[in-house]
Amino acid sequence: MLKNIFFTVLFLPVFGLAQLGIGTSLPNAMLDVNGDMNVLNQLSLGGSESDAGNTGVSGQIVASNGANPASWQDIRVPAGTSALVLSSKYVQDDQVGVTLVQGLTTPYLENSDISAEWLVIDGLTTNFEVKKTTNKVNFAAQTVAQRDNSDVASYACAVFVDDKLRAVRTDAINTTAGGYRVYNMNVTLSNLAVGVHVAKFACRGRNFNSTGSLAVGRVLNATYLTPGMAKSVLKTIILETL
Repeated sequence: MLKNIFFTVLFLPVFGLAQLGIGTSLPNAMLDVNGDMNVLNQLSLGGSESDAGNTGVSGQIVASNGANPASWQDIRVPAGTSALVLSSKYVQDDQVGVTLVQGLTTPYLENSDISAEWLVIDGLTTNFEVKKTTNKVNFAAQTVAQRDNSDVASYACAVFVDDKLRAVRTDAINTTAGGYRVYNMNVTLSNLAVGVHVAKFACRGRNFNSTGSLAVGRVLNATYLTPGMAKSVLKTIILETL
């Protein structure tokens, strides 16, 4: 009987310090799970033999603290924007640009189809995905318009989503020959359909002397402008509910 008791006491610390592996024969922790884990009831953190630990509160998440024990943390959602958070961001740039021709000065209709009069700056074309029905998609574009004549020239640039006109801004340039003007456009669309979309940035001429040229995102006179200075950029930001 004494031998049996001694045997049990001798080997108890060995089993007490053993590592348990599930799905792995070489566990790297006291409990090493290699695979999916399904927790049906409560998950407690920071417990001991005499304390069941902290089960957190509804809405909290488990956060790693590096070498220290994990803890429950609150999800902090930024205030405003109807509790929308950044889902994804895309940035495209282009140094090819387009050269515009004389066009019509009539207004443009929202949701109209893209036509040949609109010259697309191809390098800015962006494929983006909307995953939630409640969303806001922001488009911020910057480019440069340059004229090779000294008269006034007007033009328009627009954002098309799936080849439908969704936003347009007109502008005019009135400088000496070779002068240029920075063009900015910032628009936000609400609740686009869930799925993959294609955004295009395109420009067209409105009213200017047909003997001269007007370029957007392209150098006409290298004395005053370089391709890097004339570069076009389109940033697409998607905000969605959690």
